[in-house]
Amino acid sequence: MEILRSDYGNAYFVTGIFTSAIYSDDCIFEDPTISFRGTELYERNLKLLVPFLEDASIELINMDKSELSQGNYIRATWKLRTYLKLPWRPLISINGSTVYELDRDFKIVKHVESWSVSAVEAIRQIFTFNSFTSRS
Repeated sequence: MEILRSDYGNAYFVTGIFTSAIYSDDCIFEDPTISFRGTELYERNLKLLVPFLEDASIELINMDKSELSQGNYIRATWKLRTYLKLPWRPLISINGSTVYELDRDFKIVKHVESWSVSAVEAIRQIFTFNSFTSRS
């Protein structure tokens, strides 16, 4: 759990810097818009996204570990805030959570994000105009 906290400290969602060794190679990654398998693809997707982010931050609000009869998991709640490097500089602001399912060796086998807004509302934020002078 401390490595995962450290990854949040590195703002891994918005920097692409994460500890891939804590994930199984064929980990499943899901968010409200996409689902795929593999840490290499996840790392590549993050690296493609990062150059489009400006003044990006992710704040870890809470992280706890739980056990169910099916296995162990960690749940993190967070707040993402970033401007996109588009001419109208849209602000993306999403509260969300990620559930990390763990195997017997405590490697993450499933990484599932949920957001406080629908996928359509999140995409709609991309098309919202922000004044160039309101850099906060």
